[in-house]
Amino acid sequence: MNFLPVDFDKLDTNAIFSKYGWIMSSERKIHPVNHVGKIIRKPVNLAIIDRPAEIFQMVQRIYSNAALNCVPRSYNTSYNLTKSEIAFESIGGHTNLVCAILDEALNFFYGYSFATSQNFTIDGYPHAVLMEVARSHDLAEARYGDKADNGSTNPEEKFNLEFEYLKWYFSTYPASLEHEKAQILKLFQEMESQSSQTGQMLYLADKVAALFITLYLDSLKHSPMLTPSSPVASERDKDEMKRCDRSYDGAYKASEMWAVDYFIERKFADMDETLFFTALIVMMTLVIRGRWYNWRKDCYPKN
Repeated sequence: MNFLPVDFDKLDTNAIFSKYGWIMSSERKIHPVNHVGKIIRKPVNLAIIDRPAEIFQMVQRIYSNAALNCVPRSYNTSYNLTKSEIAFESIGGHTNLVCAILDEALNFFYGYSFATSQNFTIDGYPHAVLMEVARSHDLAEARYGDKADNGSTNPEEKFNLEFEYLKWYFSTYPASLEHEKAQILKLFQEMESQSSQTGQMLYLADKVAALFITLYLDSLKHSPMLTPSSPVASERDKDEMKRCDRSYDGAYKASEMWAVDYFIERKFADMDETLFFTALIVMMTLVIRGRWYNWRKDCYPKN
């Protein structure tokens, strides 16, 4: 099975880049980039937003990482664990994708040498701490399972369980790492509350990873889909379905539902002050779907 069905070298980049430019110009009109107000530090590579070829290459790298989430290990079939030729995303696969997106974000904000330098984020975190939070943010799900992020779960209870588990997990680290452990737990809290610039970056990387895997699965022709009558469909799910451009015999693609969630329902895009994560979503959507969403276009000024 080919887990990289999209050949980026054969795409009509002229058409994609033209659409990308118009969409990002429209996004700026409803969400102006403010370099004086909330943004504490201007991203080192801010100009990349206006260079679609570089965003395209970032998306190509992220797409390649998303593919790994679905490639089964060879022994799964040879040792009779399963006969399926595809491994649908695990929590570990999701973590892999979050880390890939986070590294792209860090390159954007702090430059390509950030991971190998002794530099810190604007709020004082080294690369190792960020990546440890990304790697560990869903560790508790090994004990408690994955809960649907669709409004049906109490977020405070979920966070408390996760935080207690992480405190136990990091208590197994050597005492010499007390400072690092404290930083990791502090940043995990800031990620949950989106109360710092780095916490917001981690939070958005997590949400974008969830959206990206559904777009990737669309490219594999294995689209995750849901109907309004499904017993697991939450009220938020149903609201998202109502906004979608189209259904497929009464079912709706998760990729579009979760885009509605990101931009409209929970307005995660409003947290994206530089439009970096928005740029990734726009480009990935154009690569996979070839067009942008009408419901999002309706948000743009008419002139």
